[in-house]
Amino acid sequence: MRFEWLRSFAVFAEEMNFTRAAERLHLSQPAVHVQIKGLADYLGTALYFKRGRALVLTDAGRQTEAFARDLLDREAGFSESIQTGRASQPVVLCAGEGAYLHLLGDALKKYHRGKHRPPLSLMTGDRDATIESLLSGRAHVGVTVVKSVPEGISAQTLTKVEYAVALPKKHPLAKRRALTVQDLDGVSLIVPPTGRPMRTDLDLAFAQAGTQFEVAIECVGWQVKIEFVRLGLGLAVVNGFCRVPSLLTLRALKDLSPVQYSVVVRAGGPIQRAEQLLRLLELHRNDWRKRSRSLRTD
Repeated sequence: MRFEWLRSFAVFAEEMNFTRAAERLHLSQPAVHVQIKGLADYLGTALYFKRGRALVLTDAGRQTEAFARDLLDREAGFSESIQTGRASQPVVLCAGEGAYLHLLGDALKKYHRGKHRPPLSLMTGDRDATIESLLSGRAHVGVTVVKSVPEGISAQTLTKVEYAVALPKKHPLAKRRALTVQDLDGVSLIVPPTGRPMRTDLDLAFAQAGTQFEVAIECVGWQVKIEFVRLGLGLAVVNGFCRVPSLLTLRALKDLSPVQYSVVVRAGGPIQRAEQLLRLLELHRNDWRKRSRSLRTD
């Protein structure tokens, strides 16, 4: 197995396009074809296939990408440690936009202010994209909601976040210390589209309570929903870690189970240079509660 085969395949797997991969590698397209074919022949299996006009990695291809990235990452880190005594290879974290905005900020700020730490590279992705980025080796650490841990992934609970209702402070329901779906019977809600996990939880909770809500707007994104609440378009069920403007408040929604955010890494453990980031994520995992003073759960 040749090292250049693995380097070329890692780039190809990211682009899934021979022309773009060749441009990044500063090679001709036929040369990249030859290297990918050489790797596939050596392993004795197909690494990708065509689906319509698109190229898609096989299971063996995804495993090979992860192996290639791991090897390249270790090689680069080892070379730097020998030459300079310190690592400048980044630690790659993947998480959703909401987690970055409301959950991880304190830990990332502490990491950024620390000295002699590897640089941090951030990827944004939903649950599936975060898991895929770990399995492919493109990310070293992920933070996401994992209801069932897929094969090849190790998960550890980071924090549990209650659902809450975002509403104007002058709304009659704001006088209550916490809300139930009974309180929201007939209320116009800003909700995710049908089929999204949170919408499924809401539909189930209202059905079990024998109540129903009116759909004001269907949309995704915590901040978008909160902005629509501010504009007076309806109330919204959001994660309790969300920040709301001064004219709004949050009230916990008792009938829904908390959302469990986990730190996820590839099975076998994270790379060594990610350990400082993992410690800070654990240390600041509940800092969001200090900011959410408007979320009343009692």
